Amino acid sequence: MSCNRLVKPNFSVLSKPKLLEEKRAFGKRIAKRLRDLRKSKKITQEQLAYKAGYSRNVIGNFEQGVNTPTAHTVWRLANALEVDICEFFKGL
Repeated sequence: MSCNRLVKPNFSVLSKPKLLEEKRAFGKRIAKRLRDLRKSKKITQEQLAYKAGYSRNVIGNFEQGVNTPTAHTVWRLANALEVDICEFFKGL
């Protein structure tokens, strides 16, 4: 499965408060997607952490939106969840 063309948002047209709000909102969507995918695979945070090479606390922080994973981390998480990275980002 190949990715549909992803369009990068043009944050330069947003004011700083709007930019920060957009980043927070995107982080929350990433957190929800990670949690939903993990639960759909019926694995615990501990199991995902082990498969992806992170601690359970790191996974918990991602799922709560405390921290937002980097692109490389999302790739590792998608691999650990056995989903295509495009599926991870689909609809976000």
